[in-house]
Amino acid sequence: MNSKTFFKYVIPTILAMWVFSIYTLVDGFFVAHFVGPEAFAAVNLAMPVTNALFSFGILVSVGTSTRIGINLGKGRVDKANEIFSSVLFGAGLLALVTSILLMVFIEPLAHFLGATGNLHGLVVDYLYLVLPFTFFFILSYILEILVKVDGMPILSTIGVLSSALTNIILDYVFIRFFGWGIKGAAFATGLAQILSFVIFFRHFFYHKGRLRILLIKPQLVSLVKAMKIGFGDFLTELSYSAILFFFNRNLLAIYGETGLISYTVINYFSLLLTMTMSGITQGSQPLFSLYYGKEDLGAIRKIFVSALATVFVASMLFFLPAQFSPALLVGIFIPKTEAAAFDLAIYALRLYSISYLFLGYNILVSGMSAALNKPRLGILISLSRGFIFIFIFLHLLRDLSPNFIWLAGSLAEVATLVVTVLSILQLRKNLAQPGQIERL
Repeated sequence: MNSKTFFKYVIPTILAMWVFSIYTLVDGFFVAHFVGPEAFAAVNLAMPVTNALFSFGILVSVGTSTRIGINLGKGRVDKANEIFSSVLFGAGLLALVTSILLMVFIEPLAHFLGATGNLHGLVVDYLYLVLPFTFFFILSYILEILVKVDGMPILSTIGVLSSALTNIILDYVFIRFFGWGIKGAAFATGLAQILSFVIFFRHFFYHKGRLRILLIKPQLVSLVKAMKIGFGDFLTELSYSAILFFFNRNLLAIYGETGLISYTVINYFSLLLTMTMSGITQGSQPLFSLYYGKEDLGAIRKIFVSALATVFVASMLFFLPAQFSPALLVGIFIPKTEAAAFDLAIYALRLYSISYLFLGYNILVSGMSAALNKPRLGILISLSRGFIFIFIFLHLLRDLSPNFIWLAGSLAEVATLVVTVLSILQLRKNLAQPGQIERL
């Protein structure tokens, strides 16, 4: 295993994750400039839901990728195809059920997210057009991950880039020319997901790789096993929704709509960083699983070192601009005429971005644990950073001073880093023992 192989998988995955971020960033840009700050804030309130759909795709795809990768590494192609076919059917069925349930409870869902007054109507409008595309949100991401496992990382990049370009064009047409506002942003995002699904599905339908869809009786136990393995990564991604939700509710109470608008900008840059770290992690996972199946611990160490170095570089590329050029970044979404939101966003970004120095390592080790079939360690890390510590520090700092609330994410990541280091030590101990490669 050399660095060329590592970056062959990681770079396309990072690009793919950036493209997934572009869906949100482009929606936000067009809504902020052509609809207004209130609609801009409404998109942020709806984001925990859309990100949760994305998280479900990760729940299924990471575990499936791990099981398929290990089986392909052992030469069990038939077993890999059985897993692939069963998971695809089960995930598709769950996606349809999820879409229906969310549509039925869309009004109370908007209230739960914190939407009141005019924001409530805008959030409902956005979700009402996004949720019918749930099937394509989830399945397109699952297939994008499995295309890479099937040895076609470039196709995954082509698919997501095509989808992102479509989203940008449709956003411009629907919002700028048709005047559909926040509804246009939602509709453009949904249509773009259909395109990516079609591109990836064609690869498997026409048998262009080793993986193919079999006409067999689905074994839902395959889906359950995949979800168990991917649960840590699911929590990692869902933790982003949880952090967003906790911050939204607290900032609305402390600063009102101004605080929410400011945090929306910070959230967009944080999303791009989080997706970068997820890209490094998910690009590494097929390699971790493959060499785990081959029992090549030396290759696993090389992959881990390369991933650590990449995380460090990415952390600095986001942290330094946030510290030294925050006005430039904030100005992309908030004009200086919105003085209160603009100034608050600059102040908050400098504090919040301290977390950028730590979160990548936590995400990496959580994902690596799943790829090495040790999902419990990943679950522990994800629960720590996204639910336990963030909740504790948000409430502690809010009571001390409203301005301290922007440091909650940084303190949560530092506390989680302790858990991460202990998890690495446990992984080293487990991998050093004989007979660790289970039959999956």
